[in-house]
Amino acid sequence: MKNVYLILVIIISTGLYSQECVEIIKPDIHIRMSPSTSSPIVAHAFNGEVYITNGESTSWYSILLPSGETRWIYKRLAKRISCNNNIPSEIEILKIQEELKTASDQA
Repeated sequence: MKNVYLILVIIISTGLYSQECVEIIKPDIHIRMSPSTSSPIVAHAFNGEVYITNGESTSWYSILLPSGETRWIYKRLAKRISCNNNIPSEIEILKIQEELKTASDQA
């Protein structure tokens, strides 16, 4: 869940309000280095997480990770959504910032 908050904070801080996003619709999927099932798995994404898209191919979405890196997920495992529907209210932003600071202090 903290990944979703971090992604939303990135969206808000960069002003990408009209940017397209994808929401993961399967329990646990692979995030790959490039758009191929033979490409190395670099991370996992979980049901309900939201990522900014920064491109696509016929079968793959290019997504922006919180680290700023571009990676790929298979299209059938996610659905395209509008990021503006996921922007939290000002009160939620303060809560997110608190949670991020707490998580950072604990790390």
